[in-house]
Amino acid sequence: KAEPKTQTTCPVMQGQPIEKSLYIDIKGKRIYVCCKGCINQIKANPDKYIQRLEDQGVVLDKATVKKDHTEHAHGHSEHKH
Repeated sequence: KAEPKTQTTCPVMQGQPIEKSLYIDIKGKRIYVCCKGCINQIKANPDKYIQRLEDQGVVLDKATVKKDHTEHAHGHSEHKH
């Protein structure tokens, strides 16, 4: 059985290495990105990027509950970027 893969590249700018300090917690999953601009792309269509990563065999980290990075059910975060 294949080992679960951790995310190493940005799902928006495919092939770009991720920056571990930049991520979005959405739909209970944590998605890392290469730059802040990619966060808005994922917010606009989270299912597309989650599917893209999972199709590559990536097992996404679970989102953690922190006030500063939590996405709510209605899709708005508590802070502005």
